Amino acid sequence: MNIENSHTHVPERRKYVRFKKSYILKCEHYTIPRKADEQEINSASKNISAGGILFESNSSYNIGDILKLEINLPQWEKDKPEFYKATSLSSSQPLIALGTVMRVEIITEGLFDIGVCFSAVDEGHLMALIRYIDERIKEKKK
Repeated sequence: MNIENSHTHVPERRKYVRFKKSYILKCEHYTIPRKADEQEINSASKNISAGGILFESNSSYNIGDILKLEINLPQWEKDKPEFYKATSLSSSQPLIALGTVMRVEIITEGLFDIGVCFSAVDEGHLMALIRYIDERIKEKKK
């Protein structure tokens, strides 16, 4: 048996393709009722998929924390399935999702990679996110 080749292929376990792009996002711990002193953190994504997001943060989180995420994806709304949609979008609204922290890695002192799995996203918004990512990947390949 060739040991070198036995470890070369690791099957992809992710359900959705990841798109490596930096998007501005806001996140905060999700609590009911919302705590008045809850700090909202501005961050930037490293990659995003329909299943979750990886972002850098100067705040650490714990595995299992629930976060409210507001992700600024330029013009993602054009892919939302709606009965009526204005022909032009004057301002972009953030994609809002709840997510569970699945991974926390220290990059340097005071800087962390936070991996979040989406746990609650509007179904129509999720479909729009899938289309948005697919279109960006196709554009990148051209």
